[in-house]
Amino acid sequence: MSLDSEADEGIGSGGEEKAAAAPYAAGFIDQGSVFGHSLVQNEVLMLSEEGEESTYFLKDNYGNATPLLENGIAALLLGVAGQHTQSFDRHFADGVRNYLLKLSSNDFGMDLVSVSVQRGRDHGILGYNEYRAFCGTEKLKDWDSRPEEFSQKKWDIVRSLYTSDPLAISLLSDPDDMDIYSAGFLEPPVASDALIGRTLACYVAEGFRRLKYGDRFFFTHAGLPNSFTPEQVQVIANRKLGDVICDNSVATSLQPLVMRPAGAG
Repeated sequence: MSLDSEADEGIGSGGEEKAAAAPYAAGFIDQGSVFGHSLVQNEVLMLSEEGEESTYFLKDNYGNATPLLENGIAALLLGVAGQHTQSFDRHFADGVRNYLLKLSSNDFGMDLVSVSVQRGRDHGILGYNEYRAFCGTEKLKDWDSRPEEFSQKKWDIVRSLYTSDPLAISLLSDPDDMDIYSAGFLEPPVASDALIGRTLACYVAEGFRRLKYGDRFFFTHAGLPNSFTPEQVQVIANRKLGDVICDNSVATSLQPLVMRPAGAG
């Protein structure tokens, strides 16, 4: 799904399309970036301008600004820019799965996975099956209808989440009950150079499309009283995240694509 699709026709218009998509809107905004939960590392790298490395454990530093104050924001930004993430999969770092927002006085914290699933339910987020349909993929009819993009092992995992409990067999025996959070992490990447699966990719792209075309001040919109000139748009578009970091910290150099560690291609 492209952010430069036919949505240009209606910045602030398209009533019928908006009405049809309204039930899905909360999910795009509420959980559009949850795929990042699986990428978090337990240990955070910091890197000085001289190349000296240091680390701290995420679970020990919720609400603790000591590493930042002692090393500076540049060391943290340079470190995470050079650190590889974890793989996108169904595994999560203990720093967010068992120790989220852990207080220094406790030896435990919260579980980001269960909190995210519960938040989705509290906010009335539609199930995974509904988003499959919205994104043009066939809905799953029953638990015997394993989607081709799921391996048997992964399908058995997600199916067991909703049918293994004797009580769940009667209450949650339909694929419509699958949470987008639970099932989304089990999809394989949508392409060889992609990070996330088909449904989450659609989910994230639609969320960003809505943010872009729902904002009449977005810098690329043309033909409005507040619009930038084409030359101004080009200047803004040429700015990269690395430029912003270097201009606002003592960091002096970063790889061109900050989200990709140097040498990662």
